[in-house]
Amino acid sequence: MKIIIASIFIETVPPRLVLNKLSEQPLVYPIGANVQLVCPVESSDPDSMFVEWMRNNEPVDEVSRYKITTRGHLKFKDADITDSGVYTCKAINGFGFTKANVTVRVMQESELILMKSSIDNRYPKDNEFVPHEYVAPNEKITPEFFTKTKEVRYVEKYIGSQLKLKCHMSGISNPQINWFKEGRMLTDIDLPIGSLINRGVLFISHLRLTDKGNYSCIAFNEFGQSKASFVVTVKG
Repeated sequence: MKIIIASIFIETVPPRLVLNKLSEQPLVYPIGANVQLVCPVESSDPDSMFVEWMRNNEPVDEVSRYKITTRGHLKFKDADITDSGVYTCKAINGFGFTKANVTVRVMQESELILMKSSIDNRYPKDNEFVPHEYVAPNEKITPEFFTKTKEVRYVEKYIGSQLKLKCHMSGISNPQINWFKEGRMLTDIDLPIGSLINRGVLFISHLRLTDKGNYSCIAFNEFGQSKASFVVTVKG
């Protein structure tokens, strides 16, 4: 008769910081973006850990715009400049707690375009946004893509890599720009964490197999519209 003795080791320590998730640079969002902040900690027993959030040393008000998910993420919609600041998460379990700071900066698009310093937060750099060009008053201009309207661009990427699709335009008369995947309009909330839609740029920070497909962007004003299409293949 064999007797098997199994032992289970339960780590009795507070939550730990995840160093590769910490960033000394602020996370930059455009006005109107949907924001999701992740507390850069981990625990041997995630189910026994809960997370509290503060903004500029004041507890966030979950009754208003802020929501803390069951995984401890802080979410809010329609970011405004007043949402800029230092957010502190406090991860707690039965053996103690750990704190971490996440700095958020919400900026107008014009500031993003003119920003000289590069902020590394997995978003497109400032020189990837096309500066506005002067348009004479009352001049009727339809946005003109460098990529011809009927031309399709094929893009091949690997799982986990970054994807940047750009609709460059010459001549801007306040066009509305929408992005689509398989004919359905995309918003920030449809993308993975750390990804961004900002007018002529679609940026996905960490590609998944499900991100493959047919993408298109349409820029239009009252005088007409232009379209660019992309076929994205994601390899394992």
